[in-house]
Amino acid sequence: MNIGIIDKRSIWVEGIFYLLKSNFKNYNIYRFEEYDELGHILMGRDLDIVICSNDYIEKNKKIIKRSNVESIIVFSDIENTTKDDNIIYINESINKNEFIRLVSKIESSENTPVYNNVKLSEREYNLLYLLSLGYSNKEIGKKIFLSEKTIKNNLTEMYKKLGIRNRYDAIKFYESKNKIDEIDSLEMYK
Repeated sequence: MNIGIIDKRSIWVEGIFYLLKSNFKNYNIYRFEEYDELGHILMGRDLDIVICSNDYIEKNKKIIKRSNVESIIVFSDIENTTKDDNIIYINESINKNEFIRLVSKIESSENTPVYNNVKLSEREYNLLYLLSLGYSNKEIGKKIFLSEKTIKNNLTEMYKKLGIRNRYDAIKFYESKNKIDEIDSLEMYK
């Protein structure tokens, strides 16, 4: 994941940079203080997310649109009614946990199927948790007193619901959901 932060306010850029660096250690995070600097960078590097202020987006929307940027997060002090597929306007007063959650959601939506508005039952979350621990269908069945066939059927239905194809995607979904929503571990299965 490549993230570029652009703004003339260097303290603002530094704050966002260190917040992201401390929470997303495997990401490439770049900071830019001059507007024209980003244009040169975009020509030679694919950025997944650009983070900027409302002033910047209004002046440079065309440059960003021509690049392959997946998502643009715009800090704004006003409500923006403009609808744009890859631009997300957020209030400047957002707290750091909400901001980290937003970046996590963008990252997970770019690397995994779309899970928006999918409500899972308690059993489905239990299944996801046990999958994440590496249990087989047979082992899961023993843990929750269901047959292996029932577990397989439940997983198949859950995969359809989530729009995924396999255990790997289910585990990836659980881990991203767990990180985003801070779902507690299910102590009863340990």
